[in-house]
Amino acid sequence: FEDGTWPLTVCPSHSAGMKRPRAGLRPILRFGLPALLGFAVLLWVSAHSMSVYMLRPRFGSAPSPSRARHGTEMPPVDLDAADQAQAAAANELETKGAGRVEETAQAAGRLHPLAAKYFDADARLYAMVARMFVVGKPHAGGKWNEEWADTLAKGVGGIIIAKENYGFSPRKLWNLTSALKNHANRSLAIFADQEGGWRGKYRHGQAFREGFTPLPKMGTVGNKLKNDSFLQHQVAKEVSATKFRELRAVNIDLNFDPVMDVNSNPSNPVIGDRAISGNVSRVASLGAAMISAGQAQSVGAVAKHFPGHGDTTTDSHLELPQVHKSLDALWKVELKPFAAAVRANVSGIMTAHILYPKVDPGKPATMSSVFIHDILRTQLGYDGIVFSDSLDMKAVMNNQWSVGDVIVQAVNAGVDMLVTSNKRTDNFEDRAIVALMDAVKARSVPQERIMEANRRIDRLFAGYVRPATERFEFHPDLNKKWFVPPPTE
Repeated sequence: FEDGTWPLTVCPSHSAGMKRPRAGLRPILRFGLPALLGFAVLLWVSAHSMSVYMLRPRFGSAPSPSRARHGTEMPPVDLDAADQAQAAAANELETKGAGRVEETAQAAGRLHPLAAKYFDADARLYAMVARMFVVGKPHAGGKWNEEWADTLAKGVGGIIIAKENYGFSPRKLWNLTSALKNHANRSLAIFADQEGGWRGKYRHGQAFREGFTPLPKMGTVGNKLKNDSFLQHQVAKEVSATKFRELRAVNIDLNFDPVMDVNSNPSNPVIGDRAISGNVSRVASLGAAMISAGQAQSVGAVAKHFPGHGDTTTDSHLELPQVHKSLDALWKVELKPFAAAVRANVSGIMTAHILYPKVDPGKPATMSSVFIHDILRTQLGYDGIVFSDSLDMKAVMNNQWSVGDVIVQAVNAGVDMLVTSNKRTDNFEDRAIVALMDAVKARSVPQERIMEANRRIDRLFAGYVRPATERFEFHPDLNKKWFVPPPTE
């Protein structure tokens, strides 16, 4: 009460043996009823908040296929929640992106006209969008030139160095990557597509051969020493460690390797012995061992080509392959190596431009939220960077989709970094960057999806992207023999 006593406070008369006075209903009405009403209000607010959370829209992804099939698709978008998400993303752009705008403006000492177009009104957004691109150029000779400066000034997040770029010399490659990193004035990732073996029938293999330790084809690694699993794994790890260690010595931060496809179709025109084996378990175990050994050299590994390119009969560089397998069949073969790659903490996964009509009838894997969000992110539990395969391949750059269609659908599906090759001379990446910028401004791609991708890029760069080394130190074994029989007693 007002004098500081409780309704049932013991008074002196109690100690004298008198009966305790009855408090009546007044204290209950005075204290208990307001507490009860407050508790009821708290329960209602909690229940309402939980219902809003459970029904929130998932930006950047389509409803899961199981919900769509059973008629329980996501409810209409909560406009308040959508506005809050856009506001949060805009605030993060404002606070986090400012430094990157200045970096973009400083790159190569000038601001590229593409960036200048958005510099006043949308500069921060542009910096985030451009950072999601990994681009290649057809520059030969391993020399720094104004074309490289022009590319850097666009603010792209990564450069992929091809065989044509490195001048057939590790020192020239080191000179080029050092110049790229030093002129960028920002954190710039340098990528390679270094697999193994001479480039032959499949047009892939060891991109940097001259001056580097000769590497065996992955199919050779997977099929030699099959009767000695321990020795086979030791050789696989040594091959990968050598490959990635030499890449780090020439300032390469990430490598699009290993190939985690299962070589299950002899008619496949593009995979073949680029894959480790036709045996699922061997691909999974050796591939995971290669990932761990390679990343121990401080170079990130990117497993490819999710969800599997091993059972195609057409080349995705030339047309869109179709594989008529069910999801259950994919889980038994194609997806197992990628599950092993996720468990090995692979730094990146590259998608395949392949249509699986029985899983997602309308979109290739690169553009499919079923494959990227539902299977890779949700079911496999992968939260690292998802890279597209090269977006100028004819599998997706055809009459069916425009550049904007491919970019928007890929990013909304969950692709974080978009790759273009070194084959184009028509500034393909310019059109791609503009297409994504316009899509974000039109809300076809939510700003939150751009922020999510940039958060993953931050994490990847923190782990693997390094400044250029001050000195060139490179020690290849040009006469390396990988499969020498052990000495007999």
